[in-house]
Amino acid sequence: MKPYSIAAIGVLLFAFCSVTISQSKFTLSFSDNILMLLQIIYHGPQKCCFSYTKTKIPVAMVMHFEMTSPACNKPGVIFHTTKQIEKCADPEEKWVQRLINIKS
Repeated sequence: MKPYSIAAIGVLLFAFCSVTISQSKFTLSFSDNILMLLQIIYHGPQKCCFSYTKTKIPVAMVMHFEMTSPACNKPGVIFHTTKQIEKCADPEEKWVQRLINIKS
């Protein structure tokens, strides 16, 4: 492993260990931070959808799409637009399925 890779991992490890994420009663512990870091190192960051767009995306605005990882809590389709914006959509919606068929 190259020295800059080791340094980058060290910086990430420090960042994950020194910062805890608190949201109401949810706090990530040291071991949770380590597990998250290891997942990122070995599997890469996961793109997940936490909410879906409420508006239909015109076909002409979509460059390409990708499905979210099965590891995500919510299934989703990420559309990449011509304005370089990523929008999450519900794969169960008919308009999303039509858009996937058109862009496949």
